Amino acid sequence: MKQRLARSTPFLVASLLFVSALSFLGYQSYRTNDGHLVYTLDDPYVHMAIAKNIVLHGVFGVTRYEFSASTSSPLWTILLAAGYKAFGVVDWLPGVLAAVFALAALYVTNSLCQRFALNALARTIVCCGVLYFAPLIPLVSTGMEHAMHLFFVLLLILLMVRFIESPSRDALGLFCIVGALATSTRYESLFVIAPLAFFLLIQRHWLAAVALSVSSLISVIAYGIFSVLNGGYFLPNPLMLKGHFHEVSGFRSLVEFLGYYGFSKLTVTAHLYSACILLLLGAYLVRKQGQPVILIALCLSCSILLHLQFADVGWFYRYEAYLVGASMPVLGGLYLGAARIPRRTLVLRSQLPEVALFACGVLLLWPMQQRARESLRDVVRASHHIYSQQYQMGRFLGAMYEPGVRVAVNDLGAVTYYADPDVVDLWGLGTIDVIRAKRCETYDSCAIGRLLHTRGTEVVMIYRNWFENLLPGDLVAVGSWSTTNNYFGKTVTFFGTSRRNAQLLRNRLWRYRPRLPKSVEVTDYEITEQERSDDK
Repeated sequence: MKQRLARSTPFLVASLLFVSALSFLGYQSYRTNDGHLVYTLDDPYVHMAIAKNIVLHGVFGVTRYEFSASTSSPLWTILLAAGYKAFGVVDWLPGVLAAVFALAALYVTNSLCQRFALNALARTIVCCGVLYFAPLIPLVSTGMEHAMHLFFVLLLILLMVRFIESPSRDALGLFCIVGALATSTRYESLFVIAPLAFFLLIQRHWLAAVALSVSSLISVIAYGIFSVLNGGYFLPNPLMLKGHFHEVSGFRSLVEFLGYYGFSKLTVTAHLYSACILLLLGAYLVRKQGQPVILIALCLSCSILLHLQFADVGWFYRYEAYLVGASMPVLGGLYLGAARIPRRTLVLRSQLPEVALFACGVLLLWPMQQRARESLRDVVRASHHIYSQQYQMGRFLGAMYEPGVRVAVNDLGAVTYYADPDVVDLWGLGTIDVIRAKRCETYDSCAIGRLLHTRGTEVVMIYRNWFENLLPGDLVAVGSWSTTNNYFGKTVTFFGTSRRNAQLLRNRLWRYRPRLPKSVEVTDYEITEQERSDDK
């Protein structure tokens, strides 16, 4: 019992820090948002809306009126739907699930460090490093799948190390199952699985490489077929909008397609550049040891380049979080494990004094530290921004309009979760016609006007600056809400699609105004004579 407790001490220490910090920031956010639980992005409400519609209406869509492949994390959405079926449609479920998976990620981190033969102090440092640098608390504050994604990636690495050390069919079966779950959580898992499968091939584990690759693609293929059969694209809408699809039309584009694009992005993405250098340098320093950690370090370096080649970073620190978090135990195995290796076995040890090596490590960790510090600082501010705008937009529609009201928006999460509108998503996440027009480069004011007319839209609620020169001229501006503590965007503007709809909208905005938080500044627009004549 004492031995088991000693092995778990690093996990328990990091978990205590995690729960304490999450409770503190959660309480601060709760107070700032007038006693409401609000996540730090609008995106989690997209998953929540789809899960709600699955449970209540049997429709896989962000609204109950049509199918939409608006999630690139089908496993997370299905998990939410199962939770809603069991507990009802409750706001706290995504946050609780994210926190549970964050704790699970810390547990796997400790287990992985044990595989790398790190002592208790080193394991504690690494677990706290995952907590801080990933960063776990901001990930949980989003109420999204990113903590679960990090958990599965860490578990993949742990199973890879176990398989390398002692190959068996049971280990391979579990390896393949986790690969499938990781890809179902986020498609970016393929950026980790591809290098792992490649190195398995190099080591002549043919069956393992093929089995891992095939099992990881099953969920992608299944979700793609399901989407196509329901009128969508093979890839989910978020990937169609945000993914980097490189078209080869000349020598320069060919060079970019072959990896130069990812490498060029690496040089300007400081925290991933630092992680990559630390991984490669650590692998070089202990290269004569033949340890599995060296192989994992090379795989993660390749994963970073693949991610930058085909995907994005940022947007509240989450897209690349799995890479930063997974790098921590590997760096611990390379550097903290190397500290116990006899001096004569370390390459370049005599040429690189310990003080200089430590200073270089601290210097390279600085960009990751800066990113982590900013992420913690932004949690309460981002949550209050969502409360001041997207949350209020959803509550406004739910309180002032009947179900089925036809609304156009560019952030559809909270709007579709807290209300029941028939939405036109002018950004494209929930409306396939917008994606098609964007991909055909025909998305202009005429296309938007036709779409609004065809769908019978009554109200438009958007960030106006997102649609410079794209809005139809016959929209009637009614008013705007501006947040004094903006994080993602300052002002939401409300339009009516006719003078009658504009007048109804104005009356309802006026009735809802007392419910708005103090951080929202309201501006009323006068309907001009030109707009009145345009409506006739």
